[in-house]
Amino acid sequence: MKMMKKTFLGVILSCLMALCLCIGAMMIKPMVKNVSADTASKETTSITNMHVRDSFFLFFLGTNDYANAGANTSVGSAGLSEYNTLDKVQIYMTNGGSVPLWKVVSGTDCYKRYSEGNSVSYKLNAGYNGTTIAGVYIPEGTEFPSYEYTNNGGAAKAYVTDKAYTLMSDDTSNATGATNWTVSARGEVTEEKTNVTNVHLRATNRLLLFLDTSDYANTGATTSISGKTALTNYNTLDKILVYTTEGEYTFRETISNATYYNVWGETGSVSYDFKSGFDNTNVTKIVIPAGTEFPSFEYTNNGGAQKAYVTEKNVIWTNNGVGADSTNWSKTTFGVADDTMASKETTSITNMHVRDSFF
Repeated sequence: MKMMKKTFLGVILSCLMALCLCIGAMMIKPMVKNVSADTASKETTSITNMHVRDSFFLFFLGTNDYANAGANTSVGSAGLSEYNTLDKVQIYMTNGGSVPLWKVVSGTDCYKRYSEGNSVSYKLNAGYNGTTIAGVYIPEGTEFPSYEYTNNGGAAKAYVTDKAYTLMSDDTSNATGATNWTVSARGEVTEEKTNVTNVHLRATNRLLLFLDTSDYANTGATTSISGKTALTNYNTLDKILVYTTEGEYTFRETISNATYYNVWGETGSVSYDFKSGFDNTNVTKIVIPAGTEFPSFEYTNNGGAQKAYVTEKNVIWTNNGVGADSTNWSKTTFGVADDTMASKETTSITNMHVRDSFF
């Protein structure tokens, strides 16, 4: 498995890197006029399904005006330039990591491709297909085009997602006909503060994280987690960083699944399995930032309301053990993680200069 490596300074430099990427993106992407301005009409919609077929990406909307379009109607030019879709939507790759939609597609394609009602499609770039795309994250507020506006001279309008949606492919072995997807919608989420109190790395290629506040006492030992729900409705995979002797990885690049609550009778723990091919014997430390979400047993397994256990502090866990079976970890808190540590005052970014060798 090929994984992207980052430098050890990734945590510190992440903001600067993001700014640089934004500048680069502005140079290669069309300027967005943004149909979401106050002058535009907005109507909320939902995401009901997704297809990757041939070289096209189809998004299915619950509310739209696409019934007015014929089959395979090309989207007008405004469909690409005046919506935030390309920047908002994130694509999860089967080999780890995620990229924005604008890297995956060359532009808007058709309304109702293949006569699929309620759909708008995008043309996939070479190298992207049903075997390379594992999932899609569509944040709340993502805009999709209106046929009446882009093609029929109507007023500016956007169909805007009412909540965040995660879709995971059940057809990753099908390059040109991935039509089965699991859709998860993030609704109102109850948050409860928690902290990671211990870390275990076991020889089974499994990582255990222990929480001081959770509902895991409500279940028995080694309770299997509803994996897709636990992974797609929480930010765990994108928040946590894993350091090895070879480099730095996101949790998403290293983890294959959330597996158990209270595995082996370890009460208060949630476990994750490393991907096949990842050498967990070289793990040196794990960074768990404030705001990292962990799953709720009552939600993932017992039909309860959506709930997340959210960490309060930025913590580095250092592995003091040897090999693939280590329970000897030490904790270091860093940064301004909560209101008890320092005074905070809001600010804004007003400008930026790149002059000589300075940012």
